[in-house]
Amino acid sequence: MKVLLITNNTNSQSGWGRAFKGIESGLTSHGISCITLSEDAVDENHRLPKLVGVFSFFKSLRCVYKRAREVDVIHALDIWPYGVYAFFVSMFIHKPYFINAVGTYSIAPFFHIYKRPLVEFTSKHATHIFAISHYIKNRLVEKTGLQNISVVYLGANDLPIPSEIEISEMFKKYPRLVKKDPIVLTVGAIKDRKGQYETVQAIKILKDRYPGIFYVLVGSDTDSAYVIKIKSYIKEKGLEDSVCIVTDASTDKDLSLWYSVSDLFVLASKNESNHVEGFGLVIIEAGQFGLPSVGSYGSGCEDAIIDGQTGLLALPGDVNDLSKKMLAVLDERVTGKFSDNAQRYAQTFSWNKTTSAYIVYYKNVTKFKIK
Repeated sequence: MKVLLITNNTNSQSGWGRAFKGIESGLTSHGISCITLSEDAVDENHRLPKLVGVFSFFKSLRCVYKRAREVDVIHALDIWPYGVYAFFVSMFIHKPYFINAVGTYSIAPFFHIYKRPLVEFTSKHATHIFAISHYIKNRLVEKTGLQNISVVYLGANDLPIPSEIEISEMFKKYPRLVKKDPIVLTVGAIKDRKGQYETVQAIKILKDRYPGIFYVLVGSDTDSAYVIKIKSYIKEKGLEDSVCIVTDASTDKDLSLWYSVSDLFVLASKNESNHVEGFGLVIIEAGQFGLPSVGSYGSGCEDAIIDGQTGLLALPGDVNDLSKKMLAVLDERVTGKFSDNAQRYAQTFSWNKTTSAYIVYYKNVTKFKIK
């Protein structure tokens, strides 16, 4: 069997790319041949034009049409615009197409005056839609009444375990970490929707209980206005020795080091209009290292965190509630309850499990047998 995967990018340093790599490797392990179209492909035969207008839309359709004729199944890794490409192409070549409903680009287009008809037709006629969380599924069902949708969690990469020497070298690189306790971590693009500003505010509150608390923000700082807002608050409140922004941790090894030295993971996400946190896979990655998490209600974090077991959920945008939940998890460190549960839960996520679920649906419309 051949599957065409349509995605934004294949760069393992991004969330999109990490998910793609996991899906591709999982399908390949089951004996499925994958052809990929992405906006970052070096080979022009596998490159999708970036969607910047009507001309690029039709140019992308042409690319998808050309490659889709070679496969048995089309699998778009988000509704907009990749699922829409699959929908139009399938009208001409009659190939089954599947869609991953991931987050913002699976929700926001349904509230856009021009995009809405396209994504509604696309979703309605899809062979099946795989929502990455119950939160995303429920949002789509509430808006569209879709029946051809089910929840299939993404897998998680098995990150390398750092050696003691590597950890020691890390403390030399970041001397401010020495004698800091506890260490709180967030991994993800530094932007308002991820809630790092509120987390810094919570750190200020928690310093009364934990004077040595230290917060590490790992992620891209391309949203300069938001980063400036955070830095201004840090300076205003005298938190220079309690907060660190890291923008060069891009590899699995880099992330593993930060997960290894931290005590608590926080993803205080909040919805901006219909821009949402679809799941929070970094929470599962953190769990591999025994990190409990604090996330937000009303987001995909509700699936990534078992509230009261692997961590706690807080009200989005509520700094006081966030600080209380962080404090509750940190105070529980002595028992190890949250940490042990987080690690066990993380072990239930794998790309083999994810892609096996996809293949069950693939085989309903093909003659392929699961390897």
